[in-house]
Amino acid sequence: MMELAFDIGAERSKRETAMSNLVVLAREKAGADVMFRENIATRVEDSKPDQQLVEDNKNEIDTILTCLVYATTDRTITGEARDAVVELLIRNAHHQTLNWAERLIEQKGLYRLMEICSELEEYKYESAMPITPSSRTIASVCLARIYENMYYDEARQRFIAHIDEYIRDKLLNPEFESKVRVVVALTSFLLGPLDVGNTIFARDGIMQMILAMASDDELLHQKVASECLIAAASKKDKAKALIASSSGGLDASIRPFADGSTVKLAEACRRFLIKPGKDKDIRKFAAEGLSFLTLDADVKEKLIDDKLAIQALIELAKTGDQSVIYGVVTTLVNLVNAYEKQEMLPELMELAKFAKHHVPEESELDDPDFVAKRINTLAEEGTEKGKRNAGQALSRLGITINHEQAFPGQRSLEVVRPLLNQLHPDYSALENFEALLALCNLAQMNDSVRNRIMKEKGMSRIEMFLMEDHILLTRAATQVICNMVLNEDYIKWHEGDNDRVKFLALLCEEEDEETALACSGALAILTSNSAKCCEKMITPSSWLEILHTLIANPSPDVQFRGIVIIHNMIRQSKTVAEKIFDTDVLQLLMGVTQLNDEKRSKAIEEAKLCLKTAEDMKLIQEKKDDANDMMPDVFQQPQNEDLEEENE
Repeated sequence: MMELAFDIGAERSKRETAMSNLVVLAREKAGADVMFRENIATRVEDSKPDQQLVEDNKNEIDTILTCLVYATTDRTITGEARDAVVELLIRNAHHQTLNWAERLIEQKGLYRLMEICSELEEYKYESAMPITPSSRTIASVCLARIYENMYYDEARQRFIAHIDEYIRDKLLNPEFESKVRVVVALTSFLLGPLDVGNTIFARDGIMQMILAMASDDELLHQKVASECLIAAASKKDKAKALIASSSGGLDASIRPFADGSTVKLAEACRRFLIKPGKDKDIRKFAAEGLSFLTLDADVKEKLIDDKLAIQALIELAKTGDQSVIYGVVTTLVNLVNAYEKQEMLPELMELAKFAKHHVPEESELDDPDFVAKRINTLAEEGTEKGKRNAGQALSRLGITINHEQAFPGQRSLEVVRPLLNQLHPDYSALENFEALLALCNLAQMNDSVRNRIMKEKGMSRIEMFLMEDHILLTRAATQVICNMVLNEDYIKWHEGDNDRVKFLALLCEEEDEETALACSGALAILTSNSAKCCEKMITPSSWLEILHTLIANPSPDVQFRGIVIIHNMIRQSKTVAEKIFDTDVLQLLMGVTQLNDEKRSKAIEEAKLCLKTAEDMKLIQEKKDDANDMMPDVFQQPQNEDLEEENE
């Protein structure tokens, strides 16, 4: 029969008979079920009404639809019949059908649909309206279809005015049941005409009423409030109204809580957050609470200075639980104002003020200066491991690649600070050692780099490693100092009231040759440029032993630098020179001049220059004795045979 009814090639009379039979069968449940399973509904083509026919029968149609509108709240019909009536209104309210939406509003149809939307199956009394579990949903769809046909502002305002009238009547009723019905109706609006639902939700007092209902001991009230909040937060567009009405958003003029209450709540969340012994769920809820409370600028400023709380947020995010990520990220976004804000033209703001519309106001604590400060605080904290790794990478670049290629131009100055930050007592010896080597290479580049090291107060950090027990760290520090003494400002440091020269002199006695070499080199440069440094060389009580060690050092390079130091001391100060030659240093220098060792040729020549300078200064005189009466070689060991002959 179905095939015959929908066969276009069949005779018209047979098709009409088959269709009539299908209509009769559709009235029975068994027949309707069969046709539904065969998808007969999809085979029936939609058709638009004949406008001329509608116009000719306008009065009859209005009468029928008016009866249907009044039937929607009839207490004598069943819930299924009520749903069918509302669905019939949905079908004919659209402008493409009978365009009956505006006529329905004029006949107070919205008020009756709101009665259906606010009806609860749990309320059982004589005048209760029988409904099905789908009745409120169907009514919300009908409201949405009607609102779609309000295509100009005046019609929309008339629609909202009727809704406001219904809500006002219910709220003025002293019975608590009326408030419950308002919340149930609002839930239906949030599932249907969303714009109207958000408008009502944002009204003063609505959010507070829902929250009060949620905290009530009555289970039904909690259920109704929860369903409304879920409907308000189920989508992004809906959630905006919920958040804005409950917190004021970024509008500093709206204070959802009493003054100071927001900060107190944030402090409570903070206490739960920073205690590692607390359950992870409690810490998660604390983070979500902060994500809401940090919309307040006062809370932002208080939280950004709380390092423990920020670190706790980061550690909570590291747990890998996806449910905590949103709260943590939202909190951080709020702290730095990292969200898009629509720019308001000054002209539009003035126009809004003139029209007495509410204009959102930003807090003074959300000014760019405060935001930049909070961003810097977050950028500088919580990245210790990353800083260390990056700093160590720079150190290795500076010691494995030619420093002029690794850090060309301005970069050689910019890299100084991160390298100095690597010189930390809590860092490993390897990190400190690599940073010192990189700084040593940089210090030999030019005076600009050396000035930057001085400006960053890096020498105090470097000199700290001179007292380390680790040989390599001490060696690296002395090598940096050896390159830094080329800087005039650093030389003046040694001339001040301190023991820097004395300490370097004592380090010349170190067994490690590289350390002694760097210290003697630094002292050679210092004494060649400063008379004060020459005077400081004889301040240690063991200064003579230090000079002995330098002159008789096994290392030719250390010996050469030591004799250069003595030469500088002689040249720079006659007083110092006289004190030197009052000791056996003269004999040691003369002994060096008699050495016959090519490796020590530089030291021999420098010793001769020392004696020549002393002679020119009239500190010593050359003896005119025979060749046999020349100064003996102090480095030559006495022969046993000669001693035995003398004893006999």
